Amino acid sequence: MERSAYKVRFLLHEQDREMELTKLSSLERDVLYVIDSIAEQKPVIVSQDILKHEPTRGASRPKVYRALKNLLENNYIIKAPFASRGFFHLAQQD
Repeated sequence: MERSAYKVRFLLHEQDREMELTKLSSLERDVLYVIDSIAEQKPVIVSQDILKHEPTRGASRPKVYRALKNLLENNYIIKAPFASRGFFHLAQQD
């Protein structure tokens, strides 16, 4: 492992702290990062796209869906108005 790899991790942790994401689990943060990444290309994020994305591909479906539930409950994401499940938007950040 490269000796400066810790610097990248510390930088990411500092960014998470500034954005108040440290209270989220690592999977919840990964899911949120994936949603943010997909949102750059699509206004509506489909749960299947989240499951196929590299950072979440190795996680079990139930864990990803629990992470989505927690992100919904904590207002990081919102459900798309046209469907009862499986479609999301990023919540507006002030």
